[in-house]
Amino acid sequence: MNQELLNQFLILLEASESFKLLGPEEQTAIRDSYQNATDEQLNQGIQALKEDREATEKAAAEEKQREENLIEEIGNIKTAIREEERTELVEAEAVDRASEKKNVKALLEEIEVMDKPKEKIPWNILISNNKL
Repeated sequence: MNQELLNQFLILLEASESFKLLGPEEQTAIRDSYQNATDEQLNQGIQALKEDREATEKAAAEEKQREENLIEEIGNIKTAIREEERTELVEAEAVDRASEKKNVKALLEEIEVMDKPKEKIPWNILISNNKL
């Protein structure tokens, strides 16, 4: 057994996220089981730990990408909601303006009717018929 290989293995083992998830007794048992391992077993263990680290890093990167995608999607949804609210507001304002125009037009027509000259009362006929 090569002490340098054992030290490298133990350093990688302690840094392993999977190893950190184990309980203290399991960690001790694994450390002890490799104390008398052959160079081949240590090399296999080192390779397995490197692959585990790569898989953990890849999973973390994928999780980060999923989070970024979710944040972007939430932003897109918020933007769409704001745009919809703006559209509804513009439509409501257009309806209000149309209603106001209609009311103004009705008032103008009413004023026009009031401003039209009234029929002249034929006073002379009324007087002659003694209706006054």
